[in-house]
Amino acid sequence: MTRKNNLFPRSQAIFVNGSQESELYFPPGSSFFEKEIFSMEDMMPRPPKLDPEKALADSLAEVVRLFPPEDIRLVAQETGFIQRLRKIDPVVFFWNLILGFSCSAQRTLDALRRQFQTIADVDLVPSSFLDRFSPNLVKFLKTLLERAWKNFCQTSPLTGPLAQFADISIFDGTIVTLFKSLSRIFPGVKSPAAAKITVVMSVRNYNAKSIHIFPGSKADAETVRLGPWVKNHLLLFDLGYFKYQIFARILKNGGSFVSRLKKSANPLIVKVHKTHRGNAIPMEGKRLQDVLPALKRQEIDVEIEVAFKHRIYGGEERKDTLRLRLVGMMNAETGEYHLYLTNLPESTFSPEQISQLYRGRWFIELLFKELKSRYALDVIKTSKAEVVEALIYAGLLTLTVSKAMFLMYQKAMIRSHRRMTPLRWATIFYEQVPRLMVRILKKSGVDVSLGDLLAQSMLEAEDPTPRRERLEDVWDL
Repeated sequence: MTRKNNLFPRSQAIFVNGSQESELYFPPGSSFFEKEIFSMEDMMPRPPKLDPEKALADSLAEVVRLFPPEDIRLVAQETGFIQRLRKIDPVVFFWNLILGFSCSAQRTLDALRRQFQTIADVDLVPSSFLDRFSPNLVKFLKTLLERAWKNFCQTSPLTGPLAQFADISIFDGTIVTLFKSLSRIFPGVKSPAAAKITVVMSVRNYNAKSIHIFPGSKADAETVRLGPWVKNHLLLFDLGYFKYQIFARILKNGGSFVSRLKKSANPLIVKVHKTHRGNAIPMEGKRLQDVLPALKRQEIDVEIEVAFKHRIYGGEERKDTLRLRLVGMMNAETGEYHLYLTNLPESTFSPEQISQLYRGRWFIELLFKELKSRYALDVIKTSKAEVVEALIYAGLLTLTVSKAMFLMYQKAMIRSHRRMTPLRWATIFYEQVPRLMVRILKKSGVDVSLGDLLAQSMLEAEDPTPRRERLEDVWDL
């Protein structure tokens, strides 16, 4: 089995063939253009066996490092979520919400309250618990999430041509449909009410590193937050973020980017980087759309110039121009070009490598898939805006816990020359949440029985309307 021009660290290699995506995990440390996945040197001597209990212990220790109980209680008081530590311990509330809601079959606040009572061994009237879902809870969760991201362990540095970057950041967003009653706060486009969650994902950490929540009607390009942080970073965008003003700000801040080119774009070609033999079609000095239909070459690599307008300041709109690199790879099946804009130099990155970099955006699609299919991001049934935000942050905190454990298991598997895919891990994590919650709570100083949690889960299967006629009642003659 071979691979060519793999720009990503082997621990995060992803190949996409057409619509069929597959995840391949490789131990890091190999050369950039290495052709063999495992050489004989990799296989000798015999790798050590994986110790599952040690891998689990290390993973749980990493989770508690990111969310120490003393910090959880301190942040709860600093954000006003908890005034006095009485019946509601913020540590129990936090883990019950993060693992008890996002990975629960019921996913209702009332079921969450009953489980909290089981863990904390207290009795709470519904209002006492539900009143905690307030703007202060949102601040509490957001603060803990940002602290965890800041302290998140990083994987191996990027290698080969990517070693010049501190990280690769992928921008994307997803829509969550909400109750119609929230349409004034969260107006949607295809539905009356929706929230748009925009995420910046770190390739090195295989996790999100920033999040913003907007109304569903907000344009993708208007959600981008740029600044000095983009220096020495490579940013990947889909077409929703295509805007020359954004690209100009990235260059101004010392960053790099790759983006698909809009079909309607018609930039002026000012330089051809790669010459072709024979009767090649001249491109310099012409508009892209004037020459594109006649091109048959496998690759396009040119410098283009575009004109754009800056935002209005002081009542004046300033015009400007921007020179960028445009590359294209022909799709052998359709005969059409996949075109990309970038400022990456032709001396370091070939058109094929830039195309491969863009395909790496699939990382963030896997992240959203995990959030929605596993951690309840698509199940937000409430008419309160603060509850919407709290549950979104809860889902991202669940994802962060999962990724922290995944990276620790990943390190253990590297040592034993084994591999694990992120989605397979997400399934295992989801299925084992009750047991993981017990272990995490015990490491946080909270004693709870797995049997009590499982017994409470069984009670959730009780029919809430026992007098209602059921289909199986036809056999009671």
